Amino acid sequence: MLRSRVLRWPTEKLLTKNADTTLRLAVEAASLDGADQVSPKHLLLGILKNGRGVAVHCLRKLGLDTDESLGELMSARPADNPLPEHDPEKGPYIEAAIKQARLQAHSLGHRYIGTEHLLLGLIDENHSWGARFLKRSGITYPLLRNQVIDFLQEPPPPVGRGDEPK
Repeated sequence: MLRSRVLRWPTEKLLTKNADTTLRLAVEAASLDGADQVSPKHLLLGILKNGRGVAVHCLRKLGLDTDESLGELMSARPADNPLPEHDPEKGPYIEAAIKQARLQAHSLGHRYIGTEHLLLGLIDENHSWGARFLKRSGITYPLLRNQVIDFLQEPPPPVGRGDEPK
């Protein structure tokens, strides 16, 4: 039996535009923190800063105030850290979250990695800072996974409400 492409293709070819933007924002957040590595906290910051994608919609549906959470995460940043001379590397926790995102996409039968898969991969890494932050907010893996499934089964919003691209 052939393995799903989500398990065998390079990550970069599978990312949606929002997931790619989220990862770039995570690298930027790590850089602004003066960190040498991108951490789960930075990935969560990237998801929230992006403000788009299935992950943010699901977090909002589960009652998380994403603007307040972003503010809380931003205020917890170290002050006056020197900017690194190079882009931060992916740390072991972020690599584990991306690996989990692949597995989440595969388990859901998806052929891409979206923000929802990154978030599921993040929260599935129980010992990560991002997972602990979400759990303190009442968001658990089973709750989030069910919300993602429900959200993806909802019909798309009607066109013409002013929220389509110009």
